[in-house]
Amino acid sequence: GIIGSRLYSLLSRDGWDVVGVGLAAARSQGGPGRDAAAETHSELLDVDVDLADPSVAASGIFEGCTHVLHLAGVGAPDASFDAVLRGNVVATHNVLAAARRSTTVRRVVFASTNHVQHGASKAADGGPGSLDASRLPRRLRLDDPPEPDSFYAASKLHCEALAKLYARAGHFEVVTLRVGWCLYDDPSELAATEFDAYLRAMWLSRGDLYGFVTAALTVPVDEYACAYAVSDNSARVFDLEESVRALGYAPKDSSDDFASGR
Repeated sequence: GIIGSRLYSLLSRDGWDVVGVGLAAARSQGGPGRDAAAETHSELLDVDVDLADPSVAASGIFEGCTHVLHLAGVGAPDASFDAVLRGNVVATHNVLAAARRSTTVRRVVFASTNHVQHGASKAADGGPGSLDASRLPRRLRLDDPPEPDSFYAASKLHCEALAKLYARAGHFEVVTLRVGWCLYDDPSELAATEFDAYLRAMWLSRGDLYGFVTAALTVPVDEYACAYAVSDNSARVFDLEESVRALGYAPKDSSDDFASGR
């Protein structure tokens, strides 16, 4: 997918022995004005497999790996219940079960989404790509109640719970990242559209994406940790203090550094 394609070469550059696992025929959803096919690189896949296939759980696919960075799944906020059930819930269960069977996996990093709480910050009559920060008395915190904005978000919440279950059982450490929107390098790209406010609040730069992920892979944790992964945008709806403290990484970029239009 988009995130995996961006991280593969960076992690390899920094000394990680990266094995790309996923479905070559899959395509990321892209975004307004962006062709999904141009944002993904199936040539970076080393193992072509459907992670929702039941055989994955007992396949030994992660044997020899010390870390699993689980990015695969159905990422469209308008996806159907059936699509996210198979592509997110079942696939994540299989990934966690396969990691448990491995004798080498020490940590799983799970890519969740900002949408698990965005039901509280989206426009009351708007979709998952809208924003009305005036609905919030303060910035959202990790321990605030979940407010999923879609079947997609609800599926990610279930996956967060599954990952925490495995971590608390002592099978491996887990770090969950509630990821912002990292498709656009310029957060002003959607200025004058209905998505502008949401993008400026949830924007995650390439540099901060890599910073959050490498921190999630390496920082000491006590079984389980959850953190936001968004850039330091003044419009953000998430309080980053606890995430910075847990991961030891503070975002360096901000949507404020870009003009409000092209």
